[in-house]
Amino acid sequence: MLGLYTAAEMKSIEKYTIEKVGIPSLVLMEKAAEAVSRVICAEAGKYSVYGKYSKVRVIVLCGTGNNGGDGMAVARILHLKGMDVSVFVVGDEAKATEEYKTQKNIYINCGGKTPGYAEIGDTEKDNALLAAIEEADIIVDAMLGIGISGSLRKNFEYAVTMLNEKRSPVSRVIAVDIPTGLNADDGTVGNVAVSADITVTLGRHKRGLWLGKGKVCSGQVICDDINILCDGPAKITALEENDMTAMLPGRVKDSNKSTYGKLLVVAGSDNMPGASLLCSRAAMKAGVGMVKLFTSATAAKTVIAAMPEIMTSDYDKEDVSAAFDWSDALVIGPGLGRDTKAAGIFEKVYRDYTKPLIIDADGLYHLRGYLEKGIKRSGVTIVTPHPKEFANLFGSPPEDKCNSSPEYVADKAREYGLIIVAKDSSVIISDGKDTCVNISGTNALSTAGTGDVLAGLTAALLLNTENAYDACRLATLIHGLAGQKAAEKLGDYGVTASDVIDEIVEVMKQDHYRVP
Repeated sequence: MLGLYTAAEMKSIEKYTIEKVGIPSLVLMEKAAEAVSRVICAEAGKYSVYGKYSKVRVIVLCGTGNNGGDGMAVARILHLKGMDVSVFVVGDEAKATEEYKTQKNIYINCGGKTPGYAEIGDTEKDNALLAAIEEADIIVDAMLGIGISGSLRKNFEYAVTMLNEKRSPVSRVIAVDIPTGLNADDGTVGNVAVSADITVTLGRHKRGLWLGKGKVCSGQVICDDINILCDGPAKITALEENDMTAMLPGRVKDSNKSTYGKLLVVAGSDNMPGASLLCSRAAMKAGVGMVKLFTSATAAKTVIAAMPEIMTSDYDKEDVSAAFDWSDALVIGPGLGRDTKAAGIFEKVYRDYTKPLIIDADGLYHLRGYLEKGIKRSGVTIVTPHPKEFANLFGSPPEDKCNSSPEYVADKAREYGLIIVAKDSSVIISDGKDTCVNISGTNALSTAGTGDVLAGLTAALLLNTENAYDACRLATLIHGLAGQKAAEKLGDYGVTASDVIDEIVEVMKQDHYRVP
């Protein structure tokens, strides 16, 4: 499990390591430079001839703070390995940190090239920087670290824009700790940020690498602890793939279909039968013992033809409450519609169903009125809104991106007594007490029906996991991993929701049984 830290938390951890443990700042900087250099050398191997680095062209863009000091140390290490290294400084050296000054002097004393400078309006310097960026095999971003927020100053904006726009298509951009311009706390970008291929983050993972624009700017994230010692657990966590084995409910040898739960799915309509099928099929494939789908007669025909294992009931002829006692949990919403009939069905479920309830899609549309009136359920209630649904449900403008703030999501979970699964490129899960960010996934999941799949998967795990919050965390992890596996096979363009269900089966394969 990963801890995700804010800039303030990281500074506190670094202070503890330096002042309480006694590891000097320059030692940590050296460890950081070594970590970044190892990654760069691995990338440089693609350009080197017969294992020699002399033809590898590297440009290091340094600020004048400690991130720039890291960059100077990286430049020195790469220079001593024989790479063709050029350093350009962005910022005012009169305000440089002592660590930066020390690392710059060591770099020059080791024979490194005298740093160039990026200055707006100085044609000679601008042309030199442009030529270096265009010709570089590897570009190291060590301009600004985790302390910045808001828009970059003009000289940094200029350098970042030049880097992003003028780099060679085959070059590699390596960011030190965090891409310049990316907010370490929430992943927002003021005016511009470096678009890195790899980010070598130091000490601990920063929240901003995984929220907002973090995935876009950071590329592949590699974390090196550089011997930083933590004096407290992270408030926000993220599951890793290796967490899944311990959390995934096993199958009992002595079992029957009732052992793994009975799920009632209230979903689908004449115009949208597919959503109910995807939700129900995902639940079946994720291990539920029985699924009964309460839907329209037309939708039922579609579902039965595609997957006869799913039981169906016609909501034009039967009362949904008749299946309440039979079921152990209920999903409502995918493809249900927003008409009067759907509203009536939702009201009956919301007011009378006392067991765990998952509300998705159209169900979230109907839910808003109940939240506005302060009408809460007594049982476990899980909601799975995407950004627009989140904004509608809680009355926050979509442009505010409140679904990307762990604290805001947690506040709403506490306020309304919900477990919220706030879906976006990174998913935030909170029950109001604990909060998690899912960092698995891919843009291939940005296709119709994958949310329906997640609802069904969540229901399956809910029925076979002791803790509802853990079920939601595990479901988003598996869903993201399944999307990644599908994309590996089919590419980012060709993945469908049905493909994701197929890969859920692969992700969840186990070779052992749980002994009760």
